[in-house]
Amino acid sequence: MTRLKDRRYEHIKRVAVNTLIECGIRDVPIDPFLICERRGYKLIKYSEKYNEEDMAVVVEAFPNGFNYYDKGVRIIEYNDNYSIERIRTTILHEIGHIELKHTKKCLLAETEAEWFAAYIIAPPPLVDLYDVEDFLDVSARFNTSCECGFHCMRRYQTWKRYTIFKKDYERQLVKQFTGDCISIDNERNVITYECN
Repeated sequence: MTRLKDRRYEHIKRVAVNTLIECGIRDVPIDPFLICERRGYKLIKYSEKYNEEDMAVVVEAFPNGFNYYDKGVRIIEYNDNYSIERIRTTILHEIGHIELKHTKKCLLAETEAEWFAAYIIAPPPLVDLYDVEDFLDVSARFNTSCECGFHCMRRYQTWKRYTIFKKDYERQLVKQFTGDCISIDNERNVITYECN
């Protein structure tokens, strides 16, 4: 996979957090179906659209899923023969393409959408908020495969090691998920938990 520039990673994280905030997502596991509903994206299962012969052709070209624009509506088609964890990741990947405004398929767009999905499914500030112990805990809390949970835990550990102060969008994300239970002092970069 292509390595992105640091500023591009930051942009993707901001877009992911903005997506969660704008869609009013306040619970984990992150619900890509709800994001699609709130964004007005239409979801179509392969099994509901294609016969067996056509399905083979579509799966050959797009094993997991794809998105397109049709008559003013953004449509995400996905392979529903996978586990729900895989389906959630696929839909988040396609949401990444849309939210990042990708217009053509290329290695860079695929890398960015993969990174968007990997970040939004278990953002490090939320992993920190829920005080998970290991990758199995991440997998259970965020409803990911064990492999995805492992990678999310590694991303969280790296974030924890190098984060002294949460960025503004990270603080906004934590506030979104804790509601009125916290207050944020942006000048001092302090988060105070006010509920039990």
